[in-house]
Amino acid sequence: MSLSIFSETCEDITVKNVHVFTNNPPQGCQAMFFYENTDLLTITFTDMSMGDITGWEWNFGDENSSTEQNPVHTYAEEGMYMVSLAISGDSCNNVIEMPVFVGDSVWPPNGGDCHANFHWDAMDDLTVLFTDASQAEEITEWMWDFGNGDMSYEQNPTYVYAEEGVYDVSLTISGEDCQDTKIKHVHVFDNNWNPQNCHAMFIPEYVADLTIAFNDMSMGDVESWNWSFGDGETSVDQNPIHTYAAAGDYIVTLFIQGAECADSLAMEIYVDEPWNNNPCEALFVPEFTDTPLEVVFHDMSIGDVTSWSWNLGDGTASYDQNPTHIYAEMGTYLVTLGIETSEGCSQVYSIELNLETMSYSALHSSTTTGIQDIENITSVNIFPNPVGETMNIAFSSDNNQSIILNVMNAMGQMVYSESYSVSASQNQITVNTASLEKGIYFLQMKSDNGSVATHKFIK
Repeated sequence: MSLSIFSETCEDITVKNVHVFTNNPPQGCQAMFFYENTDLLTITFTDMSMGDITGWEWNFGDENSSTEQNPVHTYAEEGMYMVSLAISGDSCNNVIEMPVFVGDSVWPPNGGDCHANFHWDAMDDLTVLFTDASQAEEITEWMWDFGNGDMSYEQNPTYVYAEEGVYDVSLTISGEDCQDTKIKHVHVFDNNWNPQNCHAMFIPEYVADLTIAFNDMSMGDVESWNWSFGDGETSVDQNPIHTYAAAGDYIVTLFIQGAECADSLAMEIYVDEPWNNNPCEALFVPEFTDTPLEVVFHDMSIGDVTSWSWNLGDGTASYDQNPTHIYAEMGTYLVTLGIETSEGCSQVYSIELNLETMSYSALHSSTTTGIQDIENITSVNIFPNPVGETMNIAFSSDNNQSIILNVMNAMGQMVYSESYSVSASQNQITVNTASLEKGIYFLQMKSDNGSVATHKFIK
């Protein structure tokens, strides 16, 4: 797309790539490119990046580089080169790295080189069609593991699952001199809803101090993953592990792309104290229907879930697993799902739902089981979470003492601070949270000996 401007004394033109999607566009900026062979060793690179971009930095994988938007590069010899493109704008940075095959003898693969890949299409009634898309000179065997113990040796099997869920399906191919395996998350539903094309989704998991593992849970036929960790660092791994330099609140964005789709999800996480990596995970996806203001919420939670508690953000609650809700008016709503399993594991997951743009961003909360104990204060529990007009904090104190309760918002601003005298027994404090805006907050409890415990809650 081009824009030309004119005045009596000057004229100018700017040209930018504009990407139009049938689903939600990525936020910020997103690096992307494709390439084509001009001749045997010469490659033309075409920038397809999205966003308001002012700088391009190419690394061609052979110690050569360029700052042009669409460079042409001639390699010294045939081979596979890892080419990276780093883009920058006024308020964003992103990078993508991908293999580039130079020369006729490199791609398609020859002899002992093979690459497993497959596509899948969810049909009705728990049925999934798997299509082999592997590349090799000759494949003699296909071995499918459907993620539930069942196997198939057909090239393009059709499989009917017993129940809905998320399955790690693997395809292992074998040839005369090669073997390779590809694993993908396959989402199976027992109704007629399937995400159009692809849908970005992920779960953060605490690993160590300031180190977070990001687990891709995206749906659809996804071929590439691009992560922005909110601190200027990026990754193109499917399941990266990232260490932050300091504690704080970060917006993590995952951009996925397939042959016929693209999608992104931004999630706000707080990196500080360890959260509990529970054997369950609350997760859901909103579906915007053709009916105005109607949203179907599809539960995607992990674990043996026995109860679902929804706060739909407009004062409405539901205890269905997959509720359908019609909002009264356009706007932005904080929707929260709380789950509990048969083993007593509980989790919450929230999204900020924008009905006008038919998009959403996610808010990760680690647990609803309370905060860690500190010296002289034990058996701490916060309820309800998410909170409403009030928040209750129940705990036991070993002695008569004074404690301080501080509440900070996601920007680190103090929104509440009060001291309380507690007795050497079971105590309960009720905090008025009616004036708090919707979002993530951090409760800090300080005992009289200086011990501090911090935990998140959601309104």
